[in-house]
Amino acid sequence: MDGQNGSKKRGRPSKYASAEDKARADVERRRELRRKEAHERRERLHAEFYGLEYTPPQEDEKQTGFRIVLEDPGGLNTKRLEANHLEEEFRPASQQDGADHRRHTPEARTRRLADPPDPKLCGEQLRVADLVAWGDNVFYTGGAGTGKSTVLRAIVRELREQGRRPQVVTPTGISALNVGGSTYFSWAGWSPGVTKKSIREIETMAMSKERRQRIKDTDVLIIDEISMLESNQFRRLDRACRAAKQCDRPFGGLQIIVTGDFYQLPPVKPFFTCFDCGVELKTRALCRGCQALTVDGGDPYQSRPAKDCRRCCAPLHKQMDCPRCKNTFDNDNQWPFRSDTWAGCDFQCVSLTEVHRQSDPTFVGILNTLRVGDRLDKHQLSLLDGRKNDVGEAIELSPRRDEVELKNRKGFEAIKHPIHAYKCQDYVHIQAHHPHLEGKKERDGQGNLVGCQDHRFPPLLETKLGMPVILLANIDPKAGLVNGSQGRIVRYEHHEALMEARQRRLQASGEFGHLEEHQIVLWTEQQVPDFPLPVVEFENGNERPVYPVCQDTELGDPAPFSVVARTQIPLLPAWAITIHKSQGMTLEKVVVNLDRIFEPQQAYVALSRARSMDGLKVVSDVGLEALQERRPLGGGGLAVRTFMERTFGGSK
Repeated sequence: MDGQNGSKKRGRPSKYASAEDKARADVERRRELRRKEAHERRERLHAEFYGLEYTPPQEDEKQTGFRIVLEDPGGLNTKRLEANHLEEEFRPASQQDGADHRRHTPEARTRRLADPPDPKLCGEQLRVADLVAWGDNVFYTGGAGTGKSTVLRAIVRELREQGRRPQVVTPTGISALNVGGSTYFSWAGWSPGVTKKSIREIETMAMSKERRQRIKDTDVLIIDEISMLESNQFRRLDRACRAAKQCDRPFGGLQIIVTGDFYQLPPVKPFFTCFDCGVELKTRALCRGCQALTVDGGDPYQSRPAKDCRRCCAPLHKQMDCPRCKNTFDNDNQWPFRSDTWAGCDFQCVSLTEVHRQSDPTFVGILNTLRVGDRLDKHQLSLLDGRKNDVGEAIELSPRRDEVELKNRKGFEAIKHPIHAYKCQDYVHIQAHHPHLEGKKERDGQGNLVGCQDHRFPPLLETKLGMPVILLANIDPKAGLVNGSQGRIVRYEHHEALMEARQRRLQASGEFGHLEEHQIVLWTEQQVPDFPLPVVEFENGNERPVYPVCQDTELGDPAPFSVVARTQIPLLPAWAITIHKSQGMTLEKVVVNLDRIFEPQQAYVALSRARSMDGLKVVSDVGLEALQERRPLGGGGLAVRTFMERTFGGSK
């Protein structure tokens, strides 16, 4: 009997079958609370947008809806509407039969509050913000100038007001600067060599104290410029989050927001290493026409396979194979939406269609045609081909690095100030079990390593007072000084005190920290005596000297890896930049060179940087009509078009 009484004292049995069911119910309750808060905020914003008075719901009204006081501009009495009648009340006049439409006259629709809400989001942008506030995973997209970054900043602001902790990550430093975030490498605590690690090693790395705490301190992960994120990197982020949070839900249960435009620039060098084991993949060219694995008896595995079959002239299809675990990666699967991780996120999808960057409907029409890969008609081609505007010393966008270098060289020679030059310091260590990399130890006529010939740091950096420069490294992300920041050299300062201060502050970073510090010392010793360092005034107002940076790269399989490194002042001239670096920018005046585009999306990305056709000058020696006959000037390929049509019911 005592046992029975003791059992009764424990009260009613739990209505949850397990702790997991209870946790899921708690999540749903919090989501419902956020949904109600977002609904009330949405009604308040809509009321303010239409110049109406808003009354929040009373406690006894929360079951029946919100009350909004609508001011009748026609002089009628004030009317109270329950929330479930709002949809009918705000239905367009063409959908109402015999209704009094005076409250929706143009005069009523144009009335605004004296202090409109910040940010000023349009209806489709508010829908994105609502979905995020309700706790859904969201993918929102749109063409250039539709306000994707504006929505992102508004989302971050609202999430912080709710007491939640969002983290914005992007594939590149310059795009991170544009949205106030960081690169996904930085957030995850990865180095550039993380792709050469197996997925098990990446999961183990995520369990380290610092990385795990960073992920656990994030409630909402926002990934910008999703088109430039390769599907395997998307999957690696997912697995790292699952490991850090010890949760098998997508991204460890984090709310995921992804944004970007798959019609714009694609991932850079997709499928370089195997997702499972991290071994470098071999690329082979397959002909879908004659089903040939080789081209004229050649090796099917090539570092840069041809684009067309030499037998039947059909387009070649790239496929990547792993020599260790025999995994195969199809080039069409480079996009994140082709991964299982994307499907598991169950995104709510929104396509933004209202263009805010450009106001000229003709220009917007041209850009939309390019974006989805359709052909421009003769009138549209003539409008662009006739862009001979005088844009002064506008920055030039070019698809090729060599064209950019030529433009920068001409600008450099026009400055009459003395030259301050800085020679790089190269380092290489090839492991004994990597004999195939021995060739990287060779040096060219200037003493530069062959293994660093494709390095983004220049072997010889020549600078002059007053020249525009672009930063190539993240030297101070908190101050907005990241890869892609632009500025101008305003003076030079003696190096000794500055370098000593730099050496005192230098911290060992990662497993190569001591190597990097030593290489900076060697770089200093090989410069001319008493050399000065450039002081740059950046566009965000920060002014500071730029010190040398050592950037190392791991090569070869298996571990331990071989290493090549280059130390140099991370600056380049900025009279011209590549189209790739311009993504996300809005330029009042710009010169666009399209003669040598090698990706269909580049023409659209470059032209859409311009705010108007008056500030746009198109350069083409052969003419745009001839260019369009050679190759498409826009579009993201069959995989992208199929995904967009399936998701949004058309080419959005």
